[in-house]
Amino acid sequence: METAARTPPDPAGSPFPHLFAPIHLGPALAPNRIMRVATTANLAERNRVGKRMLAFYATVARGGAGTIVSEAVRVHPMDAVTPGAIALFDRKSVRSLRKISNAIHDAG
Repeated sequence: METAARTPPDPAGSPFPHLFAPIHLGPALAPNRIMRVATTANLAERNRVGKRMLAFYATVARGGAGTIVSEAVRVHPMDAVTPGAIALFDRKSVRSLRKISNAIHDAG
């Protein structure tokens, strides 16, 4: 699926004139100042990254977020782990996190 190139709105007269301007975040350069902050989508499949989660993050990237912060993860087996949460204490889950960044970069 191809996405149309986005033309940022003209900031003249906007209450947020820098919203669509690039910004440096440490060594990285975000294309704009729109962020998807760390909220939990609970889209993991059996505590691992799966198709639903990848589709979600790709959709966020295609929507124009310049920075995407991944969601909360469970870091200890005693955490309240539901099948929709990523269990970071499981090494197989850690390896699957690369799929999220690949989906985001591939989408936009």
